[in-house]
Amino acid sequence: MKKLPLNPINELWTLPARSERVFSLRINHNIVITLLVSVLLHLSLIWIFAPKLFSIGAPIEDAPPLKITLGPPQKEEIAPSKADLPSTKVTEKAPNKPKRKPIKSRPSKQRKAPVEVAKDSTLKMPKKKALNKTRPQPKPKETSAKPLPGEDMQAYVRRQKLTKLAKQGLSEEAAKAVIVSNNPQSEGDKRDAKIKATLNLGGTNGVFEIRRKSANKAQFSFKGWKSNINTARLEIIDVLARDGEDINRAIVRSMIRIIRRDYDGHFKWESRRLGRVLTLSARMEDTAGLEDFLMQEFFSPGSRFR
Repeated sequence: MKKLPLNPINELWTLPARSERVFSLRINHNIVITLLVSVLLHLSLIWIFAPKLFSIGAPIEDAPPLKITLGPPQKEEIAPSKADLPSTKVTEKAPNKPKRKPIKSRPSKQRKAPVEVAKDSTLKMPKKKALNKTRPQPKPKETSAKPLPGEDMQAYVRRQKLTKLAKQGLSEEAAKAVIVSNNPQSEGDKRDAKIKATLNLGGTNGVFEIRRKSANKAQFSFKGWKSNINTARLEIIDVLARDGEDINRAIVRSMIRIIRRDYDGHFKWESRRLGRVLTLSARMEDTAGLEDFLMQEFFSPGSRFR
């Protein structure tokens, strides 16, 4: 074997020879022309428009600040004091405003001056005026709670009812109408009213009514009044026949005695049996005829107490 020389330096830095490589680039003629035209076109555009872009105004950092005003600032109006008022008056002409049609304004209500309220712990309300003033009704007459002398029970009850209704504010006529509506008239009351309407006479008037009768005793009533039936007084008469005396005749004689208390001559008699008003005589010489007539009135055939 061949021994190499022992030279370390030469062994490290000595490199083998490299082989040369050749690269060839072929460019088309048309492409080169196109690139040149494009470059020239861009340079010309830059040359034309570049001065205009950079010549607009001053540099940005040297430009003045931008101010934008949207409207004139409104100052608050402060009433100047007398000391601050200038000696000379300056009048400003107001801008011409378009004329508007006059609008009719409603008349303003006059405000009443405040009324001083007196310091008082109580609140006083104004009195309301009565719209419909009613006439003051007369106070009802005070009546006695006890029956009047000669007053029967029926008249007493009626008088008390009238007094009670009068205290409730009813007039005398209205109270009487209420009593009549609540208490329908009996046959006797209807007869009394008919007699009053028919006769309409002054003096004493009355109605006889037989209540019961037996063989020797009987009872009848007499409701008498003077001029006004509302003042009628009821009397109850008991009749006792004597030995051998007819009870019917005894009743008639007792009735004649009552008639003669007020009449000693002629008087009017309404006959239910005959249906008309007759003139009778209460004179002593006409007693027999009066008795016979009354016997026919009360005890004729067909009557209740025959």
